[in-house]
Amino acid sequence: IYGYAGCSKSAISQAVAEQLAQEDRLAASFFFFRGAGDRSTISQFAHTIAHQLTATIPDALSIIESAVKRNPGLLSTSTSSLSVQFRELVLNPMKIAASSVELASATILLDGLDEC
Repeated sequence: IYGYAGCSKSAISQAVAEQLAQEDRLAASFFFFRGAGDRSTISQFAHTIAHQLTATIPDALSIIESAVKRNPGLLSTSTSSLSVQFRELVLNPMKIAASSVELASATILLDGLDEC
């Protein structure tokens, strides 16, 4: 969604997230917010999305646990880049789980990327 500051983009995103959740189509969401601690930086993004995936995609927990056992540094932004964290904690688990679960309509909703 594009628009000027204060035009309710985040409110619309929240409403969309709520609707997707009601339809069991929301896999995860993250709302960045400037000045709100971990929500104002990218540092917890992959961890938060991964955590939410464990609640919405049945096979995600074991896949993510295996990734962390192979590479404990995934949980630290000082030892793993965001791209590595996102690939190992979010993308790969979704790809693997897709073979056993219907993920065609699973949505990850992000809001406020310009806030981080």
